[in-house]
Amino acid sequence: EQKDEVNILNTLQEEFERMKKNLPDTSNIKIPEVPVVTAFSLTGANPDAKLLEEKTRTIEEGEKMMAEKDKLIQEKEVKIEQERKRTEQEKQKNGLLSKKLESTQEELMKTQIKYQKEIEKLEKENKELRKQLLLRGQQASATKQIKKSLIDMYSEVLDELSGYDSSYNTADHLPRVVVVGDQSSGKTSVLEMVAQARIFPRGAGEMMTRAPVKVTLSEGPYHIAQFKDSNREFDLTNEKDLAELRREVEIRMMNSVRNGRTVSHDVISMTVKGPGLQRMVLVDLPGIISTVTSGMNPETKDSIRNLAQTYMSNPNAIILCIQDGSVDAERSNVTDLVSSMDPAGKRTIFVLTKVDMAEQNHSHPDRIRKILSGKLFPMKALGYFAVVTGRGNKDDTIQDIKEY
Repeated sequence: EQKDEVNILNTLQEEFERMKKNLPDTSNIKIPEVPVVTAFSLTGANPDAKLLEEKTRTIEEGEKMMAEKDKLIQEKEVKIEQERKRTEQEKQKNGLLSKKLESTQEELMKTQIKYQKEIEKLEKENKELRKQLLLRGQQASATKQIKKSLIDMYSEVLDELSGYDSSYNTADHLPRVVVVGDQSSGKTSVLEMVAQARIFPRGAGEMMTRAPVKVTLSEGPYHIAQFKDSNREFDLTNEKDLAELRREVEIRMMNSVRNGRTVSHDVISMTVKGPGLQRMVLVDLPGIISTVTSGMNPETKDSIRNLAQTYMSNPNAIILCIQDGSVDAERSNVTDLVSSMDPAGKRTIFVLTKVDMAEQNHSHPDRIRKILSGKLFPMKALGYFAVVTGRGNKDDTIQDIKEY
């Protein structure tokens, strides 16, 4: 094995020598000198050190920006805290003002109720004083001939004319207040508030007013009612007399319709006197209907409309148009009828009843405001008024309704 290794080395040495002999002569070859330029001669510094310096500077600038950002955040947090405190103070201040406002409103309401009671007390005392003055005046003129008031004489003239012309074919054109409205619209209740007594019968939706009822209001020492063809005086402060009066009105209504008719042109005339009552003549007409029900004369609907048109055609009549506020305005029949008789609204007064029920039932209370501003109906009027007609209890007195 040692001989083999020696042989191999010798062979390699011989081969190396042979190749060396075959190489060209390099003594005549000149290698040009190349100037040595290094990065150190251009930069004069270590590139890693400069990169480190730039990174350090960038980090320092970033830290500076972060510090400024933190400062801005702190300033904003301070401002937010100040704003929060200011808002909290404003909220507390507003809460105090709100409580103060509620307290003031409550005091105002109490004051209004107090003064309202004082006004009612004064009105009652005023009526009593009027009654005493009228009684003294009557006692002073007891020996003299009794003179009728102008309103009573005027009412008698109307009665005489209606007696000569019960069908009202010839209009007399004398002034009066004509009360029209849809059936069950509350027009009778409005009349009773004017007369300060519940003088008309009620039928819970049934037609009760079957003939024109002329009511002459005038001032007197006692609150009484009397039919023109009767000497009996009904004491309107007595519930028994009131019930008998309503029964008498109902009987006269039924007696006025004959030969299968549902409504009549015959006028039922009565006078109502009392302390503080305004002097006027009112005519309550049957309510306008849209459908003739079973048991009614087929001509009832047209008869009622013709009757209302006849009375409203008087150019000197004041039309008191009563609209039920608790039902949809589109269901009203009376507004179109009144508008056709008084297009300019120069002698029409519009009254919206049952407003308390309307506010409860309507999902859009703006409709009530539109009605009372004359923007919902096509009709025009001199004035628009809203009233509460009570709780619908027929046994409630005028005072009960006032308190309600």
